This record gives sequence, C-alpha cells and structure tokens, in this order.
Amino acid sequence: EIFYYKEENLNSTYAFKKEDFDNLRSTHGNMLVNFIRAVRIDEQLFQEMMLTGDSGRKQDLIDELVELINENVNKQFNEFYPQERVSLVARIENNILRFFVKGTSGNISISERSNGLKWYFNLFITILSNNIRNENVLFVIDEPGVYLHVDAQKELRRLFYNLPFNYQILYSTHS
Repeated sequence: EIFYYKEENLNSTYAFKKEDFDNLRSTHGNMLVNFIRAVRIDEQLFQEMMLTGDSGRKQDLIDELVELINENVNKQFNEFYPQERVSLVARIENNILRFFVKGTSGNISISERSNGLKWYFNLFITILSNNIRNENVLFVIDEPGVYLHVDAQKELRRLFYNLPFNYQILYSTHS
C-alpha cells in the first residue's frame, strides 16, 4: 500500500448542523474524519453527541469521547512526539467542537500551537485513522521537516524508526 501524506490540519473549531453529517468529509474536511476514525468513535454516536438536545446524553457521549481520545490518541502520541508531554483535548458546547492542546502552559487552542506540533499531531492522527499499522506501507512525504525546528528535525528519523509497522519512506527535504 502506498500512503501519501497530504498535509492537512485539524481545525480548532467545528460547528455542526444536521445536514453536515450527510457528507462530513466535504463539509469539514478529511482531518475531522481522520480524527473520528483515530479515536474510534462510531460516526452515528459522534453525530448524536454533536446534535442531541438531551444534556445528560450529550455529557455521557462527551465522557466517552474523552476516554477514547486518552486511550487511542494521547497515550500513544506522547511516545510518538518526544518534544514535550501534551494531550489533545476536545471541548463541546452545544453543536460546537473545539480542540485544545494541553501542555506545560495549560490548554491552548490547537491553532495557536507551533506548526511543528500540529504537523506531528496531524501525521499521527492520519496514521491512526487509516489503520495502516499492520500493513506494509510506502510513505511518500514532501518536506517533512519544513515546520520543525532543528531538534525536532533530528527526532524525525527516530519517529520514523519507531513506527510500529513495516514501512519504507520516500521523502524530499532541503534540510
């Protein structure tokens, strides 16, 4: 399988209407769909969480989402990202989903974090969402270190070396 990593970002904020779920990918992009797959929440439950008016049910689904993020993303991400210990945090108010990154400075909107951290998060979520962990994969990545500071560029080789599946990497760089 060939996997081309097209750079996309998880947005800080998503607002939902019922019709958005008819074609989630076209209304909110691939990264939100990748996030839903990476955390392993059922799309119907995600839709219910975003649209229900039943506050008790909504909170139950939010609690489930928080557990799934911690179990399926945060725990593994900190092995993947060696720069600092961080957690992806989702907040839901009414029909609005917001993403934050919690680190040593507290919760900061994902859009306000460094391009390097966002690059790592997006690559990691994309890998998880495509379930390529048990496949033989050829990664094709253009300029993987363009947003990374020098130390993070050095860590990039370690990141690829420690991926838990069989792969080959083809990437171009000016570094």
